[in-house]
Amino acid sequence: DLIAAHLHAIPSIENLPAHLMKEVLDRRKNEKMEDADLPFLLASTFEAVAAQDLDFLSLRSCMRLTDQGVAFVCDSCPALASLDLSFCELVGDESMRALSHACKGLHTLDLTGCRQVSDEGCQHIARLPALASLSLELCNRITDMGVQAVVRSAGARLQMLNLGDVRQMTNISVQLVG
Repeated sequence: DLIAAHLHAIPSIENLPAHLMKEVLDRRKNEKMEDADLPFLLASTFEAVAAQDLDFLSLRSCMRLTDQGVAFVCDSCPALASLDLSFCELVGDESMRALSHACKGLHTLDLTGCRQVSDEGCQHIARLPALASLSLELCNRITDMGVQAVVRSAGARLQMLNLGDVRQMTNISVQLVG
């Protein structure tokens, strides 16, 4: 809140230290953002960070964001290393396809609450060669097949895997992950 109270005194967001810029971008209200808003969001972001240098993006709680919007982000930001799509309830398997094709350097992906992601999406996630951290918490369309695809593909490079409340997962996946 201290940052927000003094943002008017900063002539440009590019003058913010990287850790503060991340916090400011992460705190914005996303609930009403939809696909049509993304070109404007990215244009303002690119004023501070060049598209080829943007490695972190949080679209957390963009409940109106769809697979088409995520595909636009992937095409616009191929250097993404960390993407937060948590609680983007309309984001599904086609978004995972776009990520696997365009964002080969992605190492952190948060899909918490993305209830449209299924085993098919996990097949695409498994193709991300740099993936080291993945949250699939509350992704209730994912079964053992999806979990196994990710774990078998990612192997030892997957350092963090959150499968909290993935209800269709059984002990088979628990043993494989363990």
